[in-house]
Amino acid sequence: MNLEEILSLQEARENTYKLLSTLFYLPEKDLFESQVLDNLVVSTEVISDDLMEYAISLQKEGEKISNIEDLKVEYSRLFVGPFDLIAPPYGSIYLEKERKVMGDSTVDVLNKYKEVGLKVADDFKDAPDHIIMELEFLYFLTFNQIEAINSSDFTSALQYLEIQREFLDNHLGVWISEFTKRVSNNANTEFYKSLVNITKNFIIKDYEQLIGEIINEVDSLRKE
Repeated sequence: MNLEEILSLQEARENTYKLLSTLFYLPEKDLFESQVLDNLVVSTEVISDDLMEYAISLQKEGEKISNIEDLKVEYSRLFVGPFDLIAPPYGSIYLEKERKVMGDSTVDVLNKYKEVGLKVADDFKDAPDHIIMELEFLYFLTFNQIEAINSSDFTSALQYLEIQREFLDNHLGVWISEFTKRVSNNANTEFYKSLVNITKNFIIKDYEQLIGEIINEVDSLRKE
């Protein structure tokens, strides 16, 4: 890959992380008027055809939704409660032996945010290892990689890439499959099944392939 191709792939990764994090918020009417699903198709097309197909499937499910209130009910049933939490969107539930919220793994996540200067917004009232925040963190790291590459600071870009790979290796990359399984087995709407499927497949592809390829390319630029 040349520099232009690296940046194109990086921007696609950045946009995909950001768009996926947006889709895990409580759905509002303007969600399907903001072209989030259309933009997800565009960004995933740059990454791979198979990932784009997952995005197209999600887009089609979004087009079928006629009552946003029904989707809100489904969102709350899966991810909020207030009784049985069917598909907890918190890393600690899957990483802690006690399967509890706010465990040691949550503290580790918060420390990772602090190390790179990311602060959880005051209006975000959930745990820092909520899937929204972990996707936002991965978006933040990719954004900083792009900034560093554009400034020819390839050493910093590599550092952000390694932080990203380590985070996936210890956190979201570990629990995304079980989370996806819970949603897929319990969701009453195909929309959230499609959302977790594209999220899982993107994260796996990013961890197993894309990050490594980009590290090799950026390291080559650093050595020139």
